[in-house]
Amino acid sequence: MILLGLASGCATGVTGPVANVTPTSASVRGGLKTTTVGVSSYWAQYGPTTSYGSETPHESRFTNTGQESFSINVTGLQRSKTYHYRVCAADSEQGPGKELCGRDRQFTTQAVGCGETVTANLRLTGPLGCGEDESGPIVGADGIEINLGGHTLTGAANPISRPAGIVISGHNGVTIRNGSLRNWGSAIALRDASATRIVNVDADGWIALDTENGTGNVVRRSSLGGSDAGVRTFDETGLDIAGSEVSGFAVVAMFLHGNGARIVDNSVTVFGPVPAIRVEGSSNRISQNRIRPGNDNSLLTGIWLLDGDGNALVENIVSGAATGSGETAGDGIFVSPAAPGRWCAPMSRTRTRMTASTSVARPPGSATTRQTTTATSASPPCPG
Repeated sequence: MILLGLASGCATGVTGPVANVTPTSASVRGGLKTTTVGVSSYWAQYGPTTSYGSETPHESRFTNTGQESFSINVTGLQRSKTYHYRVCAADSEQGPGKELCGRDRQFTTQAVGCGETVTANLRLTGPLGCGEDESGPIVGADGIEINLGGHTLTGAANPISRPAGIVISGHNGVTIRNGSLRNWGSAIALRDASATRIVNVDADGWIALDTENGTGNVVRRSSLGGSDAGVRTFDETGLDIAGSEVSGFAVVAMFLHGNGARIVDNSVTVFGPVPAIRVEGSSNRISQNRIRPGNDNSLLTGIWLLDGDGNALVENIVSGAATGSGETAGDGIFVSPAAPGRWCAPMSRTRTRMTASTSVARPPGSATTRQTTTATSASPPCPG
C-alpha cells in the first residue's frame, strides 16, 4: 500500500509571464508542480540581475500532485527599470536551501501609470490594468506617440464614471498604435484633438472611439467595437477611417455627426436591429464598406442619412437589411428629413442630397443588384 503524502516529495516552481505591470509593481503568473500531497510554499525572486537579491513573502497552500497556478504580486519597484524574476517552490520534504525554481524571465516597469500625464513618446513594456475609477494615460503634449507595444491596456469599465483608456484633449498630431484597449467607457476619447492617427489598434468599451470637435483624425487597420457604438463623433471634420473593422451592439456601429468624413473599405457589423452607420452632416463619403448584421437579427438599416448636403454613398455592400418602408427600407439605405432642432436654419427649408451607388447583397443563388440613385429630401423649418 502507498500512503500519499508520506513519500519523499519534490515541489518545483514554474515561472509564467507578467499579467500586469505598473511603474512600481508587477503581477507575476506562476505555477507549482509537486509529486506529493501536502503543504507547499511558493514565492518569487526578483532583482536587476540573475542574482535577484529580493523575494516576495513565502505563501503556502495545500497541493495535490500535478501543477497548480497562482499569481504573485511584486511591489516596491522602480519606474522604467528592467527586473529579472523567477518562481520558486518547496514542500515539507525539502529542507532549507533545497527549493526548486523555474526559469529566469524579465519585465520592465512602465514609465507612466494609470491616470498619469504623458508628455513624451511612450511604449508600454507589458500589460497594464487600471482601477475602477482610473483612466489610462492622459496625453499632455502635441506630436507624441503612444505605442502599446503589442500589449493590452485594460480598464474596470465602471458603468457610472466610464473612464477612458487613452485621453487626448486639446493636443494634436498624436499617434496611437500596436496593441489593445479593453473594457473601457471610451477606449479612446478625443476632445478638441486633431490629426490623431490610430493604427493597428484593437479597442473595445461602451464606445471604442469617441471624438468631438476634431479635424483630420485618421484610423487605419484597427478594430473598434462598442457595446453602445464602435465610433461616435460630434462636430467632427474630416474623420478618415479605412481598412478597419467597426462594430456596435445597443445603439449603432458608427454615429457620424460632422462634415467631410471619409469612411472607406471597412467591415461594419451591428448586433441587434439597429442602424449600422448613422450620418448627420455634409460632404461625407461612405464608400466600399461591407455592412452586415452580426447575429440572426436584421439590420434596421445599413446607412441612415439624417440630413446634410453633398453626401456620397458609393458601392457599399449591405446584407441582412430588413424589409419594409421608411427607415427599414429593404435596400439598406434610408434618407430622412432633418431631425427637429438639428442642422436646420430657422424659417428656411434645408435640402438633403444623396448620391448612392449601392450594391445590395442577395441570398446565394440570386442576383446582386447595383443601383445608382439621387435622392432629395426637404425638411421642415426649425421649431420655434
